[in-house]
Amino acid sequence: MKKYLICFFLTISVVLVAIMMIVLKPSSTVKLTTVKKAYSYVSCFQEEENMQISILINDLNHSITNKEKYSSISIADKVHHNEIVISLEEIEYCDETYIINNETFYQYIYSFCLPFKTEDKFLLEIEDAYLCMQYRNIDINLAIGSFSYYKVPYFGDGKAYLSISKLKPIVNDFNQEKILVAVVVGINNQTKQEIIIKKIVALDLNLQFDGADFTILEDEVFPNSNISTLLGKSYTIHSMKDIDSEVFLTIPPNTAINYLLPIKYHGTLKTNKMGFLIEYTIGAESNTLYYDEFLFFTTTANRYPEVTVLTVDNE
Repeated sequence: MKKYLICFFLTISVVLVAIMMIVLKPSSTVKLTTVKKAYSYVSCFQEEENMQISILINDLNHSITNKEKYSSISIADKVHHNEIVISLEEIEYCDETYIINNETFYQYIYSFCLPFKTEDKFLLEIEDAYLCMQYRNIDINLAIGSFSYYKVPYFGDGKAYLSISKLKPIVNDFNQEKILVAVVVGINNQTKQEIIIKKIVALDLNLQFDGADFTILEDEVFPNSNISTLLGKSYTIHSMKDIDSEVFLTIPPNTAINYLLPIKYHGTLKTNKMGFLIEYTIGAESNTLYYDEFLFFTTTANRYPEVTVLTVDNE
């Protein structure tokens, strides 16, 4: 009888230990997400570019935040027809938490290097871009928004005929969101000849300058000036994507003129940072001024909007 009791208690003990191991076993999955935004970069032919993506992860101590566990990282479209290889430089915890669907997520900044170099002009525009990473032989494809990347021969004007004397944002509130609706650009003709501006192109696939409403500004304006008041008519924030039309802006010799460049967006993504280019002629000569991406204003989000959470299963 005693022998049977010992076997019974041993069996119960083994079952209890197995149950405890199952209950206490760490989750085999981790969740991560990000808020989609417009990523736009401009760099010279032989220069590298740096990129940061804020990623929210629901586990503070998971190996998914160890950069040594990653390989084969790129930015690509969904089917990888358009893709650029990048390298992961650092993963940093920001000591910030957010509640999404009643679950706590921790904010990490993933810092990347875009090492791509070229000998000629290059552009890569991906409307629906993914951060593609191989984590411990698991493929992660995280939707990040849009990606615009431009390689240019130089910054500024290679001939020093033209310069930018002023750069200022016009930011208005739409649906409780601050949106860059126009840019004030001071263009300085540094020569003794007349210069004709042919095109001013925003280097971001989500928007374009509305050449039909370019306006010369005689008076000082403020960053929060109402765009409709400045234009003298009702402003609409969206328009269909169109080929950047030519403009004919004449700048007399040794003169600087401030222009209001209204912005039209093509979709839901807005931007607070972008570069641009100006095509112009002086006499019979055609030239281009390139301007690096410029941060027009900063925003601090106190909450994350509705996002799609990606679940990654461990091996």
